[in-house]
Amino acid sequence: MKRSAQKVFVLAIGVIMFMLIAGCEEQNISNTKKGRLVAVENIRLKKELEQRDKEIEKQEKLLEKCLQEKILLEEKVRKGIRDQVNDILGVVIEESAKLRQENKKLKTQIEQLKKELAEVKKDPSLKP
Repeated sequence: MKRSAQKVFVLAIGVIMFMLIAGCEEQNISNTKKGRLVAVENIRLKKELEQRDKEIEKQEKLLEKCLQEKILLEEKVRKGIRDQVNDILGVVIEESAKLRQENKKLKTQIEQLKKELAEVKKDPSLKP
């Protein structure tokens, strides 16, 4: 009987050892699977980061292009306004010069008419 108790005891220890080894192996397998899943997820995330970085770079280039176009358009607008102001200013100056000449001519005519009126007042026989 002592021998069968020893056999049962040895068998029980063997079964326990087998279960421990199998449990550790199962844990190792699940750790390996988890590690692979983490590695796959990391690779996917790295690809997403690369795509995001490329998109950011693309958007930055597009922004730079838009800013340059904005500067060019602002320069065109300033030049157009400057040209219009110069055109209008030229017309105004030209018109002002004509009006000065006309004023000078009219003042001369007024002076001439005043002289004629003064002569008519002095000599009534000169009346038309």
